[in-house]
Amino acid sequence: MRLSAQFDFLAPPDQVAQLLGDAEFVATAMGGAEAAQATVRHSADGAFTVTARGPVQAEDLPQGLKSLAPANLELRQAMVWQPPDANGNRQASLAGEITGAPVALEGQAHLTRSKQGCQLVVEGDVKAAVPLFGRVIEQAGVENVLKALQAQAAQISQWLEANPG
Repeated sequence: MRLSAQFDFLAPPDQVAQLLGDAEFVATAMGGAEAAQATVRHSADGAFTVTARGPVQAEDLPQGLKSLAPANLELRQAMVWQPPDANGNRQASLAGEITGAPVALEGQAHLTRSKQGCQLVVEGDVKAAVPLFGRVIEQAGVENVLKALQAQAAQISQWLEANPG
């Protein structure tokens, strides 16, 4: 199932990329769960890779599947950000999975300069290899990823507002 989201920020791409490349910020943006963890590897050329994991809450599962899901599901994701181009724009590939469930996400993100600051666009596909319930699981996956992206975008906006310039 297709996933698409767009967020606008009142800051240049390099400032938003700093937040996206901060392990503590990323872990907090995954819902602030104590069990959420993130690591970031930075390269000398400005590229960075973010890996994160956090628990999948039972209330985030479709109603009919809560009783079928194994306990302790975990979301694992990775974003590989390329170095900035001459304008500070960046591209990333992203991949994610829910451990213990046949659900995966693949896509890309673009962080580009705009008139007011920058724009983050995330696009991808959520796939669930489950007969009969696959479409329902994919829909729930898209909804949960969108919810997580919206929470992260809100935290970025709040941080930028509290830390101008």
